[in-house]
Amino acid sequence: INLLTSVFYGLAITVMLSSCGDGSSDPVIEEPDAIIAGNISTTFFTATVTGSFSGISKYDLALGKSGILYCEKSDNAENMFKQWKEGNDNPECKVFDKGKMNSDSYSGTIGGLIPDTEYMFCLFSIDKDNKKREISAVHTFRTLTFEPGIEAVKMDSIHYVDALAKVRLTMDAKDAEYCEIGVLLSETADGKTDGSILFPYSDKFKGTVRVELKYIKSNQEYYCRLYMRYPTKNGMSDWIYGPETSFTTKDLMDTAIDLGLPSGIRWAGFSLGDYDFASTFDKSPLFYWGSSQEMVIYIDAKTAKYEITDVRYEHVDAQGNYLDLGNEISGTEYDAAHQRYGGKWRMPTKADLEELIENCTLSSKKTLYHKHYHYVYNYQDNAYRQVETDDVVDYFEVTGSNGNNIRFRFYESIWSGTCDEGNAIYILYCRPEEGFRPSIKPESVVGRRGRYCIRPVWDPNMPDE
Repeated sequence: INLLTSVFYGLAITVMLSSCGDGSSDPVIEEPDAIIAGNISTTFFTATVTGSFSGISKYDLALGKSGILYCEKSDNAENMFKQWKEGNDNPECKVFDKGKMNSDSYSGTIGGLIPDTEYMFCLFSIDKDNKKREISAVHTFRTLTFEPGIEAVKMDSIHYVDALAKVRLTMDAKDAEYCEIGVLLSETADGKTDGSILFPYSDKFKGTVRVELKYIKSNQEYYCRLYMRYPTKNGMSDWIYGPETSFTTKDLMDTAIDLGLPSGIRWAGFSLGDYDFASTFDKSPLFYWGSSQEMVIYIDAKTAKYEITDVRYEHVDAQGNYLDLGNEISGTEYDAAHQRYGGKWRMPTKADLEELIENCTLSSKKTLYHKHYHYVYNYQDNAYRQVETDDVVDYFEVTGSNGNNIRFRFYESIWSGTCDEGNAIYILYCRPEEGFRPSIKPESVVGRRGRYCIRPVWDPNMPDE
């Protein structure tokens, strides 16, 4: 663990306080030994204050409001608290009115404090009629300097245009809410936030920052590290960086299968968003036609049931009408394969589907039996875990004139980028006919809101970008 600045530990302050019941505006002076600091934790931007009121009506404690007045230390702090008691509010005097009352004892945790800063505070009580204000003696505490422990990034699931980064970060979960945290990618060492690809972290912090790195380059070496900053008196701090890890994404051209087609086009061995020949357990990602948003498929680790999370369709106007994307989106900004893979990768066109059928042979039904390993999110323990399943995949092969082949699973349906004049899109159907003889044929029968896979093609005839 690298320690980057000095440690700021949150302070749990136990205060035995009494308050006047005579309406006096002067804070009650306590003996020096009345303040006991303890319960030191790794809470950076919070301080827990506990205290007891004496001389305050139980009805006012129960039906009124109690809490903490606090501000950064200043010569005027005590006068500011007195003025608040007299009904003169001041924005520099912050009021924390949450917390818990137990009989005449109060406990509350202030959040959003600044490291390495002195604070002054007192307890307050307002009666049930919201008229009478009471305050305790004024006390002081200092937050310490901030130092998280950041480990080097551990890379997992490195694929062609995405990967998974995990970083162990030593700090309290409460404090992550006040920090800006993420993972950056740079093509050169010692990457900084300027000039790098940033992947902000927004999940609930549980000790490890887990970020999916998407839409990155194929066959590219990257340097990866955690970045973060925290609140200070003058805004957010300078960026803090963790140790770097380097990794290289896989080469997409390894997936481009030459079938000896006249056009020279190569077909990907698996659908967009897959990383091998997809099993029945991990369904190929689905898309709307013209949409770049991959539909998320959740799975319950206990029941193995799927739930497809829909996405917002981008290309609809306020009246619900489809926007005109043209009759061919292959290779355009509406082509999810081209946008994700880049270069000469794109969706197939209607002509590509026809070329595939006319120049290749189809096998009869084949079945793949294998062990399948994947990570799923378990809602029972709020964690990812690896699951092993016995998987059976029915498929057939499409073999080119040169003997190379690609596989299609039964019941797959694949978008083309071609739309006819009636706004119907040509689809590649991979469905068995009677007797389980496969049939692949493009049909113009579905509108844009169909949810189908995309099988990318690599086209040597595309112009360089």
